[in-house]
Amino acid sequence: MSNEDIPRPPRRQPDEHQDGTGNRQEPTAGDTPEQQIAILRAAIGDLRREVAQQHDLAKDLALQLQRLVADDEADPDQRKNRPAPWVPFDPPASGARDPLVGIALFVEYYNTTYVGLPGSRAVAIPDCWLNHPGLLAEIATLAYFWRAANTGPRANVKDAQYWHHTFRPGFAARLSSEWTHAHCRASSHKDAGAPARPDRYSAHGSDPTHDAAEDQATPAAQPQPHRNQANDK
Repeated sequence: MSNEDIPRPPRRQPDEHQDGTGNRQEPTAGDTPEQQIAILRAAIGDLRREVAQQHDLAKDLALQLQRLVADDEADPDQRKNRPAPWVPFDPPASGARDPLVGIALFVEYYNTTYVGLPGSRAVAIPDCWLNHPGLLAEIATLAYFWRAANTGPRANVKDAQYWHHTFRPGFAARLSSEWTHAHCRASSHKDAGAPARPDRYSAHGSDPTHDAAEDQATPAAQPQPHRNQANDK
């Protein structure tokens, strides 16, 4: 008889309450069906409370969105001109109906915001800016880019910072070195560079620097006789 002919006893399976070493294990918390059901019920209760909180938040956001939409529909200009959160001061009006007025309002905003230390290049835009064609052209793009970066639904904080970091310093440098005379920035206008020329805005009767009261107070100059006429007399 060989070893293969000797019957072998079946391998004993470990008891469900034993750890394989013969030691009996005690049931832990949650092992019984009642405990598992209690744990599941507690978890479901927590989820229900979280869902209720999220539902309340969603309702609040929906109400706020409805108010914003209603405000925008009632006043489209308000939405278009609404300053971005990073704008600390009230922005200048856009002057949509009269671009030159909008540019003039930006000049006022610039002079009350971006004038720096004495002796620096951050100087005020002089009152005679309309008499310097290059200066007027650059102020216009400076103003429109500022508005695009800082107001309306498409305002972009990166563009706003780029304006401060690049466009404003470049403009300030050219303002004092290329576009205006020192007299313009100190006291009164003095011709420098390209002569003044009519712009297409003022051609329609708009002149933001025009003071009607001053015209009324200053009498018109009397026409001077021609030199030949004076000699004839």
